[in-house]
Amino acid sequence: MGLFNLAGFLLCLAFLPPTKDKSLRTRARTLLTYMILIKDRPLGGLFVFRLVYTACIGIVWGFLPLFADMEFHLSGSLIGVAATLVLTRDFPSPAKGSV
Repeated sequence: MGLFNLAGFLLCLAFLPPTKDKSLRTRARTLLTYMILIKDRPLGGLFVFRLVYTACIGIVWGFLPLFADMEFHLSGSLIGVAATLVLTRDFPSPAKGSV
């Protein structure tokens, strides 16, 4: 694996054009603070929803293996296989045509 990384690095180094010749054009922008963004009601609602949703998903996936071990006396590898099967089934992918 390290050899593939080294080969990819050397190919990029050899074939990618240098970027020191290019200049970036930036325009002055005012920076927004997080409080301004959170006080906007629709954006604040989306922020809170995503925060709570992510916390709940983390709690479920954090305690699900413990529950499976205590309740069903499953081995760690079987819990890992079951979690992998559930994760690959739930995520949309272009190969399954569900994107």
